[in-house]
Amino acid sequence: MKPIYLFLFFLIIVAACGKSGADKIPDKISVDIDGIKTTFNSSATATNGSASGLFLLYISGAQDASVKSNSISFGIANVNAIGIGSYYQSPTGVSMQYVQPGTPYVARPTTGPPATVTITSLAYNNVQGTFSGTVFLNGDTTGAKKVLTNGEFNLGF
Repeated sequence: MKPIYLFLFFLIIVAACGKSGADKIPDKISVDIDGIKTTFNSSATATNGSASGLFLLYISGAQDASVKSNSISFGIANVNAIGIGSYYQSPTGVSMQYVQPGTPYVARPTTGPPATVTITSLAYNNVQGTFSGTVFLNGDTTGAKKVLTNGEFNLGF
C-alpha cells in the first residue's frame, strides 16, 4: 500500500512543477498605423486550416473588448502548406483589413506596395511574424488610406 502512496505523492510533485498558465507568452498583435504604434491584443487569435484546396492562416485582434473597438485582420491563402517565409498580396495570397467602427479599410493588390505577411516562427501551437501594407477606405484606392508598418504578431493556436 505504501508504494502506491509514494507513487501518487511523486506524481503530484511532478505535476506541480509543470509550467503554469502564467508562463504562457500573451497573444499580441501590434502595428504602426500612419506612424502611430497601435496594439490589438484583445481577442487576438490565429487560426489555421484548409478549404477549397487552399491552406489558410487567419489572424485577428481588437484594440479592446468593446463592441466599438478598432480591429485588424489579415490572412494567407496558399496552394502549398504555409510555413516560414514571406507571403504577398495577389488575387489569392494575403488579405488585410483594418476596421474603425463602421469604417473598413481594405488592402488592394493593384495599388502601391502589396500587403505582406512574413512568418518567422511556426509550431503546432504558435505562430510569429511581421506584416505591413496599405489599406484603403472601403477598398477604394482613390480614397483615404492607412499605411501599416512594423507589424508584429505572436499568437497561439
